Amino acid sequence: MGTATDYVLNELRLLRSSLGLSQDQFGKIIGYTGSHVSSVETGGRPPTRDYMHAIDKAHDPAHDPEAKEGRFGRMLRELAKLDADPTWLREWIEFEREATTLRWFELAYLPGLLQTERYARATLAGGRFTAEEVERIVASRLERQAILEREKPPQLIAVLDESVLRRPVLDQPGLMAEQLDHLVACATRSTSRSTSCRWTPACTSGWPGSSSSPN
Repeated sequence: MGTATDYVLNELRLLRSSLGLSQDQFGKIIGYTGSHVSSVETGGRPPTRDYMHAIDKAHDPAHDPEAKEGRFGRMLRELAKLDADPTWLREWIEFEREATTLRWFELAYLPGLLQTERYARATLAGGRFTAEEVERIVASRLERQAILEREKPPQLIAVLDESVLRRPVLDQPGLMAEQLDHLVACATRSTSRSTSCRWTPACTSGWPGSSSSPN
């Protein structure tokens, strides 16, 4: 689990300790076994929404029964967003938010700022991530795109290798057609006139950036 989730688990341990309860006692109050509580606290099981709701219901005076959310549920939801992005990307996201011009070159995938939700999910397929991690990463990626909807969006110049546009990410009918339509929409809608998508033809050879090998 990521560092943000680890922080939440530590807070859960501190809560139980401050109440002077064993894992069995704590579990009985929230409707879980002591072994389940132990597994969550040690990172063996993920702290699910239902689990956090049970804790908030029993121990958070400000718990909202209609929203089924309280202190720990909100903490997990908000901090887990940090785990959706690797450390290096968090810094890049801050640059995205502050930039007036973004220049992006891609050999393999479309830039995250221009991906559809379906395309984004396809790039995460293959079993590298759990379903919960995929949801967090996709949500984070789509949230970043809000900078292109601002009144004064940054100028985005995306240069793509032709293979990026022709290579299917997954064997899903219509996925790439939908994505290409989205690219056209991004480049032509009035609020995003500063978005420019260009590509290098496959027949081009020997141009700078086509190889990562040192000179």
